[in-house]
Amino acid sequence: MPYLGSTPNASFSSRTKQDFTANGSTTAFTLSSAVASANDIEVFVGNVRQEPTDAYTVNGTTLTMSAAPANGINFYVVFKGLEENSVVPADGSISSAKIASGAVSSSKLDTNIAISGNLTTGNTSIVTGGRFISSQTSNDPWLKGVNSSNTETSYIKKDGQIYSAFGISLGGTGAANTLDDYEEGTWTPSTNIGFNSITDASYVKVGKLVFVNLSAQTNTGPGDVSQATSVSGLPFACRTGNAVSNSVIIEGLNQDVYAEIAGNSYSQIDKDNGTPITRGEFGQQRNCRVTLVYSIA
Repeated sequence: MPYLGSTPNASFSSRTKQDFTANGSTTAFTLSSAVASANDIEVFVGNVRQEPTDAYTVNGTTLTMSAAPANGINFYVVFKGLEENSVVPADGSISSAKIASGAVSSSKLDTNIAISGNLTTGNTSIVTGGRFISSQTSNDPWLKGVNSSNTETSYIKKDGQIYSAFGISLGGTGAANTLDDYEEGTWTPSTNIGFNSITDASYVKVGKLVFVNLSAQTNTGPGDVSQATSVSGLPFACRTGNAVSNSVIIEGLNQDVYAEIAGNSYSQIDKDNGTPITRGEFGQQRNCRVTLVYSIA
């Protein structure tokens, strides 16, 4: 496009200003750039513009005042025809419309950014008031933790499920304060006197503590009547040493019974004399309700 006159600057420009120190006696001052006439500069004394040729004259780089400016007064010159050009914009002059989309990379951002409002990410998760809010529709993890190998170690799902590969620490960070396992399930009991039916064989494991339930009807078929009765198939082996549980109910049996656990099985023991309950003492079908609590290694 053609222009009349000078081609506009492709850069930012500003007029040049020069300050002087007045002492009340000096009338001649040296300009930083030579000018052709008094009209090429604007002289200000006490922020009042002075009249060219009457209040001052110039000769090249020499500025001569008709009267010495007072000591300490604000005294400066603005060059009318001398501009400083720069490609650096003035502070606070760039709007977001001037920045290309995607032009600001992470390397150009501060490593510690304070956000006073909301931060919306690509998956519509929002940080607001110290809270995380996810509006995603799927139940995929929306907050994940990974290790240095980028292996997933923890996550939170939209439905509230929380997963941690290494457990949850409560009241401390050591192994003694870490709950590293929780499990619910069923187990398959077996006994040397047989079962007619099993209505419940479930367990809950919290850390190293196991809670086992059994509700069944036994069947005392042919066999050695002196044989001690036992139940095997516990979901987890008991720690070294026998554990004792008193929650054993055998309907119709004359003796009070408790369970003595060893490994993955338990024996039914007479409370009065500490001897195992035998097949002969069962004598017939019995309904059994057992609750065991024991620790694993």
